Amino acid sequence: MPLPFEEVHEDENHTVGPPSTSADGYSNYGSFTIPEGADGKILYGTCSLFLGVDDWGSLEVRDSGGNIVAQVDLKENSQEAGDQGGHKYHTGVGGAQLPSGTYSWEVNQTNIDYDPEDANVSICNYKIDVVPTEPGGKEEPDSCPCEGDTCDESGGTPPSPSLARSGSGRSVK
Repeated sequence: MPLPFEEVHEDENHTVGPPSTSADGYSNYGSFTIPEGADGKILYGTCSLFLGVDDWGSLEVRDSGGNIVAQVDLKENSQEAGDQGGHKYHTGVGGAQLPSGTYSWEVNQTNIDYDPEDANVSICNYKIDVVPTEPGGKEEPDSCPCEGDTCDESGGTPPSPSLARSGSGRSVK
């Protein structure tokens, strides 16, 4: 079965230095669309984000109304900053399940001035993947196969179909 929409894959590995300065920060942006299915059916995509930066950065996905719907926040944080206000290379992940619509993304990375300059590096690595959640769109989970709707999602096994139909009095806990 063909996928309901084309997968989205954006990634870049951007490095300056050493040496580098605060002028070597990086930013990029783009957009993607999760289309509607046949007869206006809402399709869903799983959006997965990765960001790795030296020193600070963020990766945000916004819906058409400008609301942040997925993000990785590695913005400047005084509690994590080193002696000169920077941070060694660090990474984060994020994501969300998104319905049909148009989305924009933006990545921003800042680099500090570090002494000595020849020991400073500016790094911004990011990856955005959006894949169909299920071929043909989101499917509702199967209803509970246990009699009396007693499943508690704890990972137990329901009775065999023959026992479930026979009403043997066996209970599932």
